[in-house]
Amino acid sequence: YDLAFKTLTDPDPAHVALVDYRLRARNGLDLIRAVLESPGVPPMILITGLRDPGLDLIALEAGAADYIPKDDLTPETLDRAIRYAVNRHQTNRDLADTLGRVEALLHASPDLMFRVDRNGTYLDYHSDGGIPLYAAPAAFLGKKMADVLPSHVAHPAILGIVAAIESGEPRRFEYQLDID
Repeated sequence: YDLAFKTLTDPDPAHVALVDYRLRARNGLDLIRAVLESPGVPPMILITGLRDPGLDLIALEAGAADYIPKDDLTPETLDRAIRYAVNRHQTNRDLADTLGRVEALLHASPDLMFRVDRNGTYLDYHSDGGIPLYAAPAAFLGKKMADVLPSHVAHPAILGIVAAIESGEPRRFEYQLDID
């Protein structure tokens, strides 16, 4: 267990780790849970000789990338599990990087931004606090633009949403509102 923990948390980790469920005094799930708290950990596949019907879900909830019973272990199943685990791991890292960049962009923006769905329903917003809101968030989140904004603002905004969806490109829409 201790050697496996040290190896998996090494600054230059492997691309994938195969973790046996039985590790003397502890088990592979304990190792997976402990290792995942370290940065840069490779995806881990739990391999076990136990036939416990719920162990696969427990392994995935613990952070394992996959679960393979030893009775099902073949070169093909192992190859598939490794390829999928590495691919999902890279996809998750890319997604986390993208999310970090988007959050940094939002926090650097001095403007007020709204996230809306294709029906014009407010899903979320970002404000640096310097721009007053037309209504309190509770009055617009989860509601349609047409129900919150004056029609001279809501109608062009909804047309902009439709254009963005059709083109696949983001749109910028600026407007003025009188705020009491």
